[in-house]
Amino acid sequence: MTSLQLLFIGRPPDFVAFVITLLMMTLMAAGARKSLLFNNVLNAVNLSVWVFIMAAGLFYVDSANWSEHKGFLPYGWSGVFTGAATCFYAFIGFDIIATTGEEATNPKRSIPLAIVSSLVIILIAYVTSSMILTLIVPYDEVDQDSALVEMFGQVGAYKCKYIVAVGALAGLTVSMFGSMFPMPRIVYAMASDGLIFRQLSQVWPMTGTPVLATLASGLAAAFAALIVRLEVLVEMMSIGTLLAYTLVSTCVLILRYQPHTTNLMELLPQSLRTPCRSPEPGQQPQQQQQPAASKESRPDQLGFPGAGSSSLGLGSAGGFAKFLMFVFFFAIFGVLLLISRQPQNRHSLMFKTPALPFVPAIAVTVNIYLIFKLSILTLVRFTLWMTIGNSFMILFF
Repeated sequence: MTSLQLLFIGRPPDFVAFVITLLMMTLMAAGARKSLLFNNVLNAVNLSVWVFIMAAGLFYVDSANWSEHKGFLPYGWSGVFTGAATCFYAFIGFDIIATTGEEATNPKRSIPLAIVSSLVIILIAYVTSSMILTLIVPYDEVDQDSALVEMFGQVGAYKCKYIVAVGALAGLTVSMFGSMFPMPRIVYAMASDGLIFRQLSQVWPMTGTPVLATLASGLAAAFAALIVRLEVLVEMMSIGTLLAYTLVSTCVLILRYQPHTTNLMELLPQSLRTPCRSPEPGQQPQQQQQPAASKESRPDQLGFPGAGSSSLGLGSAGGFAKFLMFVFFFAIFGVLLLISRQPQNRHSLMFKTPALPFVPAIAVTVNIYLIFKLSILTLVRFTLWMTIGNSFMILFF
């Protein structure tokens, strides 16, 4: 096996994953109602199995697993952040709420409520599942391929093992659906704006779905599932989600300090805006934004992520290095205080990010720190993929 195969594939083709992805693509092409009904049924099964794991797992809990086996945090906080970066794909489904917001009756209220509620539910489910897992099985004996399924098998509860396997299958299917469902709509929006081929924006009248966009994204996902290892896909999903949330936090920071607009497109020069929306005859060009607030927000974007380095390697850094880190930290904190004194956007919104600019800045810092906790190969793969995508966009225009 060549080094290139080891880098990207590392295993025989997975035809089962290929077929399941094609079936999910067909379901999404059949319409949003049918696919969402299927998703809700699987979510109900997944939630029921989670409740079963919590209830049945209490009979096999051994608190000594947290005191023995090198203690509660055997790999320290660095290991915690490494695990969090790898498992960040669990929070990838929130873009479904945003991309289907046009179908909501009151999106200003329902979208923030749905996002916060989903975040709380997912956080509780993952934290409690990890607690039960490590209380039943010592961390160094956890099965790396199917931890929750083999958890009951390791304590002799084989009937429980089969019930958890059903929930694991439902959970993986829901996760795949959550990854694939927003993609056709994103492709459709990009094609409608002229960013990619316009043929992908065609909607099939029978189902009301962008069929060509669904087929294109589904075939690409099926091909990736066929040849790429699961570990590689998980880390690529994690780094993509972290980057997307970093960009969202940065955009929130920019827009809240633009006193005359809530649309990021209005901040771009006319030559960089979408080519399919030319100004109407006689329409006056939009007023140029005041540069003061924009200039004040830039030091935060450029400087604050560096504060994440103040928590990297403090134990091994010298005295002068620690001094510089603390100086940079307090300097960035002072910049954030100055930014917080700038006038914000006065548009009335149902939901606003609190504690600006600190919450977006902390989110950007933590996300970038988690990105660098992923493996070097993941960063290399992601850089290559972004280079290919940017080259395609440049050639397309």
